[in-house]
Amino acid sequence: MRILILLITLTFLNSCNHETKENKLSNISKLELKIIPKNFPELAPYPLLIFYKKDNFQIFVNMTNYSSDTVRIWEEDCSWGFGGLSFEFEYPSGEIQHVTHFCGVWDSNFPRTQKIPPNSSYIFSVNFMDGFWQNGPKYIVDYSKLKELNIKIKAIYEIKEDRYTKDCFVWTGRVESNTENYILFQQTIEE
Repeated sequence: MRILILLITLTFLNSCNHETKENKLSNISKLELKIIPKNFPELAPYPLLIFYKKDNFQIFVNMTNYSSDTVRIWEEDCSWGFGGLSFEFEYPSGEIQHVTHFCGVWDSNFPRTQKIPPNSSYIFSVNFMDGFWQNGPKYIVDYSKLKELNIKIKAIYEIKEDRYTKDCFVWTGRVESNTENYILFQQTIEE
C-alpha cells in the first residue's frame, strides 16, 4: 500500500513540477472568455444557438490569452478542471439559472494542463445534453413545446487557488464573458 501511495505521489509531482521558474504563471494574465454562437443575421437580430435533436445542444466557448505570458489551465478531463467552466442563463421572466458540471467519478485521474500561449485561444466544446451538466437549461425539459426562446447567457471560468494550482503553475481566478442575448431555436432534422 505504501508503494502505491508513493507511486501516485511521484506521478503527480512529475506531471506538474517539470517546469522552470520562468514558466510560472502570473494571476495578472489577461484572459477573455467569449461564447461563439452560430450567426444567421438574415433570420434574427441576435446570434442563434441551434440544437438539432434532443441529445445535442452544443456551443463553443473561446478563451483568449491577451497577456505576454503563456497561461496554463486545467484540462477538463481531470477532476481539477472539470468544474472550471459554468454558465448563467437568464430567462425572459428574469430568473437566473446557474448551470454547472456534475461532480465527476474518476476511474483514472491525474492533473493535466493545457497551455495557452500569448495572443492564442483555447476552445471549450460544450454539449448541455451529454449528461455531465447539472441544473441544465430548463427549456430542455420542455423540448417538445419549444420552438424559440430569447435568453441571456454568460460563460464563467473559475479556478480557485490550492496547492495543486501552485505545484502545476495553473492560472487561478475568475473570468466571465459578457452577458449576451441569444435566441435558442429548435431545429428539427428529418432522418
